[in-house]
Amino acid sequence: MPDEGFPKETHDMVVLGTNSRVYLSHLAKFIAPHDYQIILQAALSSPVYETNRHHYGTSALFTLRPEPLSVAELQVQAAVTPEALPARLFFGRVGRDGDELGEVRASLLQTLYFQQFDPLASHSSELRYIFFGGGDEGFLAHRITAPPDFDQILLVRPMGEDVPPGPPPGALLDFGGRENRLDDRLAPGEQASGALVGNDGFPTQHETRLQVVAEVYLETEDFGK
Repeated sequence: MPDEGFPKETHDMVVLGTNSRVYLSHLAKFIAPHDYQIILQAALSSPVYETNRHHYGTSALFTLRPEPLSVAELQVQAAVTPEALPARLFFGRVGRDGDELGEVRASLLQTLYFQQFDPLASHSSELRYIFFGGGDEGFLAHRITAPPDFDQILLVRPMGEDVPPGPPPGALLDFGGRENRLDDRLAPGEQASGALVGNDGFPTQHETRLQVVAEVYLETEDFGK
């Protein structure tokens, strides 16, 4: 994606995982320039995140506010040498009740999911989530389509034959039989099976069984009508 036409803005992120495997999820909205759902793999230079993550646990909410950058800079290929971005780390939601923990430098290693919202799209009826993470610690991010919608991130553990390796990072899982609405979202304590969505947009025969451990993040206010 060329950088032209994409001004530098503040793009806040949810921070997940551990220092050996950190993930960032863009705090999206239905208004430009934040109308992109983006999930990245990253590395943080400072031990402040690892120390606080160990103290508060894997399901605690941490957020990151990098210095202004363009959306184009968030589409990173794995072969590209990462550039360290100055950022501020928060315990809780940045811009709301979050407490600043200190400065870090975030190196963006790879973009796992990148999708701009279509203003003409209708609300999807399929309950679908983006899988990322690996090993015995994975995450699901609810796929956002059109208002009214919600942003949700879950801590999950693959079960049965899917441990390891589980679905590939960035894979889209379809949870058939459930409506794509807030009241029917996946919730902690559930065991659910998601069918891998193929390149044609339809679910395949391959299903992944997951244990939902915790709801790390839920946002509805930014995704109303």
